[in-house]
Amino acid sequence: MHTAAARHRLLTRLSEHPLLLVKRPFALPEEDADKASTKREHTIYSSYG
Repeated sequence: MHTAAARHRLLTRLSEHPLLLVKRPFALPEEDADKASTKREHTIYSSYG
């Protein structure tokens, strides 16, 4: 059973990240940057071996 405080914390967390609740057909700019840096690091490491 959820307490009022726990429910309030949950709602606060969800309201801070509204885009995490929906499936987006596009990437956010920070997601693109993360993927680009990850791909770049993988390319650098894989070229050595």
